[in-house]
Amino acid sequence: MAATPTQTSRNSLATDGMTPDEVRAVVKNQAGIAVTFMLLTGVVVWMSPDMPLRHDDVISRLVFTLRCLTPVAGLCFYFILKCACYRFAIDPKKLCTDPARAVMPYVLEVNNRVLRSTVEMSVIHTILQLILCTYLDGAVCPKIIVLFSIWFVCGRVAFFVGYRNKTDPLQRGYGFSINLLTMFVQLALTILLTMWYGPLSGIRLSEHGH
Repeated sequence: MAATPTQTSRNSLATDGMTPDEVRAVVKNQAGIAVTFMLLTGVVVWMSPDMPLRHDDVISRLVFTLRCLTPVAGLCFYFILKCACYRFAIDPKKLCTDPARAVMPYVLEVNNRVLRSTVEMSVIHTILQLILCTYLDGAVCPKIIVLFSIWFVCGRVAFFVGYRNKTDPLQRGYGFSINLLTMFVQLALTILLTMWYGPLSGIRLSEHGH
C-alpha cells in the first residue's frame, strides 16, 4: 500500500540523526539569530525620521495602532486562502466536504497549523498593541507600534517558510523565536508601564466619585 503524503514526508528528517542536545543547540542558535534580527530592525526603526501624531491623545494613538494591525489581518487572510485553495486543488471531494475525516497531506497540515498559531498569536499581539498605545506618547508611540508590527509579520512569515521545509521543519524555529520574543517584550513593557503609571493613567474620573 502506498504511503500517504503525510507519512512519506515524515520518514526522513534532517534531525533524525541528532541528539536532544544537538537539537537544543540548534534552537539556541536560532534564538540568537532572532535576537540579532530584532536588534538590527529596532535600530533601523528607531533611527528613522520621527512620525509624530498630529493630535497626541488616546483616540489618535488607538486609530494609528488599529491601522497598523492591517498587515496582521492580511496575513491571517492569506493563510486562510492557502488552506482553502490547497484543499480545492488537491481533492475537493474529501478535503472540502468533510476535512475532519480526510487524511491531511503534509502541506495542508502545515498550512492549518500555521493558520491556527497565527490567529492565536494575533489575539495576544492585538491586545498588547492596543494597551501599549494608551501609555506611549505621540512621539514614541508610532515607532514602537510599527516595530512590534514588523517583528510580528516577519516572524510569522519566517515560521511559515521554515515549516514548509519537509526535510527540516525545525527551521520554523527562527520565526517562532521572533514571535515569542516579540510577545515577551510587549508583555514586559505593558506590565512595566502599567505598574509605573497605573491602570487609571490618562482616564478622566467622574467628579461624583470624589
